[in-house]
Amino acid sequence: YALTINAIVDNRMQGMVYIKALNMLIILPITAFFIPAPFQHIFALLPSHWVFQAVNQTLLQTMNTWSFIIGFGLMWILIILSSKFFWRKHFN
Repeated sequence: YALTINAIVDNRMQGMVYIKALNMLIILPITAFFIPAPFQHIFALLPSHWVFQAVNQTLLQTMNTWSFIIGFGLMWILIILSSKFFWRKHFN
């Protein structure tokens, strides 16, 4: 998260705006807890959706390992991409 913000922005004001926008993308999948079951995967393209689904399934004791695998796999991909982008911007 911090790597992504730091790699994208050019100044502090722009950083604050991007933080607000990225917070909405991270928190938006929480609404899936309050949506009926057939519509819960509306936010499936957001990586945090799968992590929240994994936590929800763990709390409901209906464990599905695919939510963990997809969620944490997407998070690792984002971390790697953010690190590479950060490295290119600041150390090249």
